Amino acid sequence: MDSAFGLADWKELQLYRPYVEMTKSELVSLGKKLNAPLHLTWSCYAGGEIHCGKCGTCVERKEAFELAKIPDPTKYEE
Repeated sequence: MDSAFGLADWKELQLYRPYVEMTKSELVSLGKKLNAPLHLTWSCYAGGEIHCGKCGTCVERKEAFELAKIPDPTKYEE
C-alpha cells in the first residue's frame, strides 16, 4: 500500500499500521482492555439495522469474541 500511495503523487509515504499483524480475537481483547465501546463497532456486510449473524464477517466476529473469552455485546438477527 505504501508503494501505491507513492505512485499517486511521486512522494514517499509510510503508513503506520500497528494492528495489521493482530488476530481478530487479539483486537477484541485489546479493545476490552482499553474500554473501547465494542458494542458500537460494526462488522456485518448485510447492511441491516443490526448484524445479520450469518455473513462471513459476522461469523468471524462471533469467533473472535469466543476465542477472546469475552461476552459478545453484538445484537444479531439470528
